[in-house]
Amino acid sequence: MFAFSPRKELELSSPLSPEAATERLSEVTEPSEKFPLRSKLSGAGIVVRVLHPPDTDKALFGRVAAEGFKVARVPDPQNQGPFQPIAEGSVSDSGQGSTIQLVLRPHKQVRTYSPIFAGAALVLLAAAGVMFGDKPAIAVIALVFGGLLLVFPRFRAAHGFERGCQELEASLRRVFESE
Repeated sequence: MFAFSPRKELELSSPLSPEAATERLSEVTEPSEKFPLRSKLSGAGIVVRVLHPPDTDKALFGRVAAEGFKVARVPDPQNQGPFQPIAEGSVSDSGQGSTIQLVLRPHKQVRTYSPIFAGAALVLLAAAGVMFGDKPAIAVIALVFGGLLLVFPRFRAAHGFERGCQELEASLRRVFESE
C-alpha cells in the first residue's frame, strides 16, 4: 500500500536504422557506468536524494551499447527531484527504421517516506477522534493535517516521477528523430 515502485513502459519509433539510432544516442550520452545519488536540500527544507550526473554539456548520461542502454536525463541543477526516472531499453529493427523499447523507473535507492508520514497521519487522526468532544477546533485541524500527511507525499512522488518521465521521453524522442 505504501510502496512506491513506479514503472512506465514506452515504445518509440525512429526512421533511423538501429545502428544509426544507437550511434545518435551514444553521441548525446555522457558515459557513466553508475547512477550515483547525492543529498540535496529541497525547496521545502527537506533533505532528498537526487541523481548526481557527471559534469557534462550532454543531454543524457549512462551507458549505451549495441545490446541495450541505460540512461538518465541530465537535469537542470535548479529543477532536480528525487524521482527522476532512469530509462533502460533496447533498439531493434522495425523494417522501416527502429523500434525503441523502454522501461522507466526511479533509482532503486530512492525511497518515499510515505510509511513515516502515514504513521504520523494515523496518530493525528486518532488524536482528533479523542479530542472531538473536548476541543473540536483542534480536532478538525488534526483531521486536516492527518489527511494531508496521508495523501500528499504519495501524490508528490507520483507527480514528480510522471513529470520526469515526460521530460526524459521528450529528450529521447528528439534523439531518435531523423535529421
